Amino acid sequence: MARAMWLTLLIVAATSGAALAQATGVIVNVPTGLVIGVRGSSTNDGAQLITWRSNGNASQSWSITPTGAGWFKLVNAGSGLCVGVTGGSTADGANIVQWHDDGSMNQQWRWKRRGGGQFLLVNRGSGKVIGVAGGSTTQGTSLIQWHEDGTPNQLWHLQR
Repeated sequence: MARAMWLTLLIVAATSGAALAQATGVIVNVPTGLVIGVRGSSTNDGAQLITWRSNGNASQSWSITPTGAGWFKLVNAGSGLCVGVTGGSTADGANIVQWHDDGSMNQQWRWKRRGGGQFLLVNRGSGKVIGVAGGSTTQGTSLIQWHEDGTPNQLWHLQR
């Protein structure tokens, strides 16, 4: 219970613009229960992020590191690389990938509360959110950015 309360406080702080403490955990897609991971556990720049069943692999673990003003970067425990939008794109459908930390806005994120412990992951550079391509419920599906459209494939929660 204390762990769940701490995570709730962490996410509330992030969504309110308050200072965000560093945390580590897996990011779970609400409708599927699948987690964000790196395809093939790759440690390369440009590797695609996907959904997969949780298996304890470091490629599914993410550190939340504050960048200021309520924004944070997501750093993969297996590769040390950051979550970003491929090429810094602002287009719907652009792939969500890992890349070395270049300090760009396409590598900065914010939680946006959706109730019931569910959140959107909003990109600072594009203003768009992370979703599962095509709303798929199949593991191995790529993550993309898309305008907020109210579909459940865009809902996430952090599990420590």
